[in-house]
Amino acid sequence: MYEKALSMRYPNSDSSNSKVSVPQRLDNDTSGVLVISTNSSFSSYMSKLFEAKTSLHTRGELHPTKCSVTKKYKCLVSFKSSDDIDRLLTIAGMGETVITHYLSPARTTPRIFKEVPGEDTKEGSWRECHLRISSVGFDRSTSVSVRGSTDANDLANKLRIRSSLNCVAVTQVEVELLTGRTHQIRGQMAGLGFPLVGDELYGEGIVADDAARIALHCCQLSFPVPLIAPLIGCKKNRTRTQWHPSSQIHTFRCEYGAWWNQYIR
Repeated sequence: MYEKALSMRYPNSDSSNSKVSVPQRLDNDTSGVLVISTNSSFSSYMSKLFEAKTSLHTRGELHPTKCSVTKKYKCLVSFKSSDDIDRLLTIAGMGETVITHYLSPARTTPRIFKEVPGEDTKEGSWRECHLRISSVGFDRSTSVSVRGSTDANDLANKLRIRSSLNCVAVTQVEVELLTGRTHQIRGQMAGLGFPLVGDELYGEGIVADDAARIALHCCQLSFPVPLIAPLIGCKKNRTRTQWHPSSQIHTFRCEYGAWWNQYIR
């Protein structure tokens, strides 16, 4: 698929020698910014940045500068009561507060996220999961009701939120993902009591279109531009390079690609 897209974008170049890989992953049904590498050195560089980011945050460096990689997501979360809305706003109002859960080493479906880690098992240790809430709400409102009026009920139908669920409102949350764990945002937001719309595995609402869609969208990715230098001590006639982060940052923002944008104005 990627090779075909590459040849379409650069029809006059030979893409047969390109090594296409994806150093960054997105969950199934998640949209947004995705890094696709056509160079093995760049792929390795990005993979090391992501690994360093997770390692630094799990060691307690909440503002690491050694990797300078940031990933932000937008998600649509559901509320069971107005008290939930107030509670989320309180959490978000704490500013730089990092939300921490622990991921069980057991590879269950769904994965198990807890506020306090359990005992280590033969499958391994519980792994730290960190995220930070950047903002809450839409441009014109904090939350949007999906119960109690004709317009609200119509929105619930468009979002495919089942009437049997105790979902009274939804809001958009932007989070900064500080560590990279399987289903992390879905599991942590559900653990806080704010499950993602469309998330049948962890949450409340089910999107009943042709394919289920989780309300999760990678809206921003930033990383340092690499400094590329020849590798010292390399054998004659062999070209090898070292890639190091520079102080210049590339930022890619995908603001309007979330599927729920068309329903909420």
